[in-house]
Parts: sequence; structure tokens; C-alpha cells
Amino acid sequence: MGSQSNNTSTSTSSKKRKAEKVQTTQNDDQSQDPDVPDFVRRGSYYETGVTDRPQFTYLQASDVRRQVQQAPAQFGAEARYPRPYHNNPPEPLTSQAPHREFPIVPSPAPGQAPSNFQRGMPYGPVRAFYNENDRTQFDAGYHDDTRPPTGPRKGSQYPKSPYSLATYHPGPTASDDEKSKKKKKK
Repeated sequence: MGSQSNNTSTSTSSKKRKAEKVQTTQNDDQSQDPDVPDFVRRGSYYETGVTDRPQFTYLQASDVRRQVQQAPAQFGAEARYPRPYHNNPPEPLTSQAPHREFPIVPSPAPGQAPSNFQRGMPYGPVRAFYNENDRTQFDAGYHDDTRPPTGPRKGSQYPKSPYSLATYHPGPTASDDEKSKKKKKK
């Protein structure tokens, strides 16, 4: 029995080391890619599947949170957003229904002031989905052109593409920094 437990522990440790190695390799690849913003290497971020507009591929998590918190509470008479989101086709959203959707603008480049979506701006492919009663629980999603369209879009030449949820990547921790320092010493 003791050896089986030890083998399970060894197997788990081995899998953990392999996963850390894969993550380190991915981080090393990103640190050399000039199209990857610096905040991806320093903090938490969302990664979308948007490929035709690179400014929407990576979004700084703190900036997305700020935009959700600052989104208008009321639906304007002429404003299109925020608006109800009916989650169709269904995605596993964090917040409770009823949901609202609001466009998210790209994260600012270094030295630029952060901004929010405002009436009159063109709609980008990224949205936040949240409940007005608790904006701390939200999801970021994007129009996913790799999925089959759900039908024609009213008043647009583009088909109605469903949303996919963006992937959240937590920022590095103190233990990650220690591992990086040890790796550099070797």
C-alpha cells in the first residue's frame, strides 16, 4: 500500500513538473513575440480568439474589470449598450441571469489613458457579460468567427456569429518569480 501511495505521489509530482515546463515554455515564447503586449508577461489577462484585430487578442484583466465597473447602468433611449444578453447559444457564464452585455475596448498601450466604450464608437468583437446587481462576477467573450453563424445580422453585411468565452490567465505569483530567478541562475 505504501508504495502505491508513493507511486501516485511521484506520478502527480511528475505531471506537475511537466505542466510547469509547458507553462514556462509558453511564457518564454510570449516574451519573444513582439505582438504580445508587455502586460501579458507581468499580470493577469484575457485571451480571445480574435485574429483579424490584434488589439483585441489580449486584454489586461484589470482594464476589463474597470470597464465593467464603469459601464452605464441605464439603457439609453438611443444607446444600443448596455443591453440584455440572452446567452443564446448558451455559454457557462459566471454571473446570474439576467445578463447584460457591454462592448469592451482594447487595453491601452503604455503611456495611453484607459478608455471605455461610448455611444458613437464602432463596436468591437469583445463583450463583457454581467448582472447589474453584481458586477464583480462577469465574463469576457468575443464574436467567434470560427463557429457557424446563427443567422443573418439585422442591418449588417456580416453574419451573426456566436460568442465564445475568452480565456482568463492569472498573473505570475511570487513563487513563479522565484522559479524564474532560479532558472536564470542555472
